[in-house]
Amino acid sequence: MTLTEHQATNMPSGVAPDGGATSPRRDSAAPCRGIRFVLDGRVVEVDDAAPSTTLLDYLRESMGRTGTKEGCAEGDCGACTVVLGELRGDRVVYRAVNACIRLLATVDGCEVVTVESLRGPDGALHPVQQ
Repeated sequence: MTLTEHQATNMPSGVAPDGGATSPRRDSAAPCRGIRFVLDGRVVEVDDAAPSTTLLDYLRESMGRTGTKEGCAEGDCGACTVVLGELRGDRVVYRAVNACIRLLATVDGCEVVTVESLRGPDGALHPVQQ
């Protein structure tokens, strides 16, 4: 099946010429804007991250959260594990995620808990860390 030039240019967004789904079109060089997430009870707003920025890179490079490590960079070793809280109905559901393969834009509207989030108000280690 071939499409005429008119059909191809008037294809609805999200539909490939063969009728299958495509990814939304966006300029890969354009920064992600308006990403918001909660970290340690505070809202973090990101307005200038590259679309390819991982949660791990942002935590370590932009926020100084170096307790979350990069080991394999493939999501296998667990060194980059953080906890992600997502609103489901009227409650927050928490689950462990690999920050090295999680794109920053996907945590918009979530709560992020890092190893540094566990420390006490005085900076002391949490009992689970001792």
